[in-house]
Amino acid sequence: MVGAAVRDPVTVYGGTGSVRELAHEGNRVPDVAALDARRLVVAWRAGAADPVDPTPTDQGAITYARSGDGGRTWTTGTLAADTSTHRYHYAVFLKDGDALLALLGRITIAADRDAAGNVDGFPVTMVARRSTDGGRTWADHPLSVAVPPNSRGVVVAGKPLRHEGVWLVPYWQAAGGTTRAGVLRSADLVTWTPGALADNPPGLSVEEPQVVVAQDDPRTLLMIARTLHGGTAADKDAHYRTHAAYAATATSTDGGLTWSAFAVDPELPNYYVKTFFAKDSLGRYLTVYNTLAGPFTGPRPRSPTSIARSSTTRSDGRAHRGVRDGSSPTAGGSPGARPAAGTSTPRPTSTSRAGSSSSGSTTRSRSSSPASIWPTSSPGSLPAGADGP
Repeated sequence: MVGAAVRDPVTVYGGTGSVRELAHEGNRVPDVAALDARRLVVAWRAGAADPVDPTPTDQGAITYARSGDGGRTWTTGTLAADTSTHRYHYAVFLKDGDALLALLGRITIAADRDAAGNVDGFPVTMVARRSTDGGRTWADHPLSVAVPPNSRGVVVAGKPLRHEGVWLVPYWQAAGGTTRAGVLRSADLVTWTPGALADNPPGLSVEEPQVVVAQDDPRTLLMIARTLHGGTAADKDAHYRTHAAYAATATSTDGGLTWSAFAVDPELPNYYVKTFFAKDSLGRYLTVYNTLAGPFTGPRPRSPTSIARSSTTRSDGRAHRGVRDGSSPTAGGSPGARPAAGTSTPRPTSTSRAGSSSSGSTTRSRSSSPASIWPTSSPGSLPAGADGP
């Protein structure tokens, strides 16, 4: 999971192309697909400038890189370009046999822009592109998504999962004056219908769910989601500086058609950021989280510290703390996020930050850069599934 099984980071893109990410957006929402031992595809969002809003958020072009030699060299290109009418929020890979689908969150700029001219990346429509040659070429893939219109649209942040013959995609949307999470279901990768949305924990909203099959029951799904405390920016600042913050979990025994109510899980720290959750090839839970983050309005605490840990099963399906790797929380972090004594700084096993690129360029992977992945040398360190973490 960490340590000797994880080698030095591999540079995917070094920031030397003609397209550069926006300073305030950086390189966001990366995803990686391992097609086999040598062929890898990575995609990410490169923020796009807006003619009216000086600080557009959560939108841009989807750029990608592919490798045919196990990550030694990479060829970069554009998977979905930003235009005068559309930009993109996310890219999530789904591997189905020899085909690779890229699920994309498309934004219609006119629908996103508010009365003041600002854009924030919502609402989002899920569309897709498909490759059958390892990411060399891409074609549009038709989708029908039966989610009612809402102010957030269909927002995907977790890996797709095939469960009992049905593809599941965890997503979140606006509903009932808050944000809620569930899964989209499809038998043919064309028609997608939502199951029921899980009820939120009292006083919290949820976003960016992840779904895995529970360790102790192959018929049970476990959904983990980021929780958000409401109020003004000042209210959130005060809350996240002084209070513990955790992810929430829910379970389903009918393939995501219905869910138990979300419950905050004190074993899963979560500070106003996306929580990554998966199972590795040995069936252990793996989560990557942050010890402190938030919408700070005053002086910012020390930079957040990422921590990775694995865990073992617990009879109620919630994640139980087991092996844990990480450094101490930053100033202001709660005891709920404090790692065990004597642990070391972790090294993520999935795609780290990813950068934008210009079509057709090739970069040899040598030095550290804004676009890196952390390769592993131990099969036990890889999340389950051929399409990576």
